[in-house]
Amino acid sequence: MNDEKFYIKRRKNPELTSSNQNQIIILEDLEERKNPLEETSHIPTDAQLQNSSLPLINKNPHTNYLQTFVPDDGYSISKKQKFNKISFSTMQNSLISKIRDMYFAHKEDIIILSLLTLASIFTRLYKIGIRDQVTWDEAHFGKFGAYYINRTFYHDVHPPLAKMLVALAEVIAGHNGTFKFDSGATYPSYDIYLNHWAARIICLIFTPLVIYFITFYIHFSILSRDGDGSAVMTSKYQAKLIGHPMNIQPLDLAHNSTGKLRSLYPSSGLLHSHNHTFQSSTEFQATTFQGKDFNNDWNILLNADLSKNVHDDKKKFVDGDVIQFIHKNSSRVLRAVYADAPITKKDYMVSTYPKSPGENLGNSDMWIINVYDQKRSFKDKGIHPLTTKFTLKNMNLGCYLKAGTKKLPKWGWFQNELTCVKYSGKKMGKELLWQVEQHKNPNLEDSDMSKYISTFFLFDFVQLNVAMGRSNNALVPDPDKYSQLESSPEMWPFLYKPMRMVGWDDKDIKYYEIGNPILWWFSSLVCFLFPIQYIILTAVGKRNQSMKKGTIPSATYSSYQNHLQKIEIRGNQREYFTESAMKQYWIGAKLLWSGWFFHYAPFFLMGRVTYLHHYLPALYFALLFLAHQLDYLFRYSFSQKTQNRLFIFIAVISGLVFWYFFPFTVGYGKPAKDLAGRVWRKYWNVYEDVFVIS
Repeated sequence: MNDEKFYIKRRKNPELTSSNQNQIIILEDLEERKNPLEETSHIPTDAQLQNSSLPLINKNPHTNYLQTFVPDDGYSISKKQKFNKISFSTMQNSLISKIRDMYFAHKEDIIILSLLTLASIFTRLYKIGIRDQVTWDEAHFGKFGAYYINRTFYHDVHPPLAKMLVALAEVIAGHNGTFKFDSGATYPSYDIYLNHWAARIICLIFTPLVIYFITFYIHFSILSRDGDGSAVMTSKYQAKLIGHPMNIQPLDLAHNSTGKLRSLYPSSGLLHSHNHTFQSSTEFQATTFQGKDFNNDWNILLNADLSKNVHDDKKKFVDGDVIQFIHKNSSRVLRAVYADAPITKKDYMVSTYPKSPGENLGNSDMWIINVYDQKRSFKDKGIHPLTTKFTLKNMNLGCYLKAGTKKLPKWGWFQNELTCVKYSGKKMGKELLWQVEQHKNPNLEDSDMSKYISTFFLFDFVQLNVAMGRSNNALVPDPDKYSQLESSPEMWPFLYKPMRMVGWDDKDIKYYEIGNPILWWFSSLVCFLFPIQYIILTAVGKRNQSMKKGTIPSATYSSYQNHLQKIEIRGNQREYFTESAMKQYWIGAKLLWSGWFFHYAPFFLMGRVTYLHHYLPALYFALLFLAHQLDYLFRYSFSQKTQNRLFIFIAVISGLVFWYFFPFTVGYGKPAKDLAGRVWRKYWNVYEDVFVIS
């Protein structure tokens, strides 16, 4: 028995006499036999079992095993005796057998999936290299792939997962990150590459959110170097990026430092001044500004005579020091003026003033720096970039420098108002708090600030997503300028205006963004008609329920029953009108239609510029919904033979139309006039652009 396996179990059998209570049950997996009928041909019939002393043999319906009941007459089973042998080799063939059974059980689905896969590979690879120049969004997404290769931080309006996949494709293709993907540029040879409720909550909400979070975590982990997009992140995050000016700077602020001061009030910005005066005033404007600008730089000096603290030769700033801010670009001093602020009249004006040597401004240009909060590792009352929050109190007026988000008029370049406000409370609001974002000092050594600062992933995640939303909303169309690329959402469902993706000269390889018109139009039609269908069928369903409950006259109910009998006469279609079948239909229909609606409707609420390809996610659901509708309609209305003919007819028509418009997908190199026959709607600019105003 070394190479055989037995499943043996002893149990009581109440149907036998007390002398034969103990039974031996030998279980044998029928699925493991190559030919179960032949090997079990010796099994007696039920009649034979009842009239003989043969062992009782039954098939367990739950385990698909044979159960052999052998009377326990004291007979012992030796290792050399063989009962229902099952060899190990037979058991090893079980997996292959199960795979074969699974294939035949799902043969139709597997064949369809394989054909679709081959077709998709063909449509994506055929003539993939016919145009070796950077085309349309390749200029946009290609460079993002290079950013990942170079680990350079960037900012875009879309989540990062798709761009990570682009980067992976570039790595596989051999791209080293040096190609810039300028529009129209010729690719190097190595760069031509393949361009129930708990369950629903987990699958449709929780799992996508987890994937979304993970992609951003990977995004932040890869992009460790400074880039053009880093400005949308917080100062602390930027200071962690290799190569960013905030990353390497002196750890202490001291006399003669040149740096930038940022308000901690959200969306306020950096301390700023420029060569423009306030309206009806000779005082130059001081504001806060969110953008990068040389007018954000200030020379910071210590007034040792007014400060009560003792300093070493480095003159590092500490809590309570009196300092002066001199605008680097204009040499004007920052001061508080005994006058109303331009917008917030209850506050004092803050300006910059061209102070002459020896001129006395009554200490209106002197500011007392007070530490409000520090990172735990810096409890020394010193002033450290990015880790020390402080207030600035004007020595003359006793007011605090205050930032906000109130915008100055056009004469103030719509920048944020800066004021000085009296304050006697204990807890300072963020509008009164400042920090040094970055600075330089010739007398101090630089340090790696990433050792002293950290950021929280969820905070960075929210910060970047908010920035993405703002950037997305900023992409607004120009109503006074025609663009052959742009289109509005109402144009999409019925292909009112496809899009030229490249130049349209006769010698150009031309790409035209257009779908299969037949499928595009019919899928949109069924989506728009579905609400009407839902209302009608819901009303019919309510009426049917009333009939069953007896609230409808018997004559009417009898007519309803006769209708169902007529349906049943046509064949097996009756099963598709049962309550369970209708429930299954509605689940699929509502899910797919909702997918279309929620991927399409939000575009009507957006103010940003839109293009035809923004409809593609909604079109995906629309096509699935069309298939769902046709499948149920055909099953309910026609015989199986007619169904097959209809499906073949639709497939052939769709395939022919696809092939007719296929040149637009793979690139058309002949003159555009040869495409005039493909203008199925007069507004399609395949040959002539009818939207251009001459």
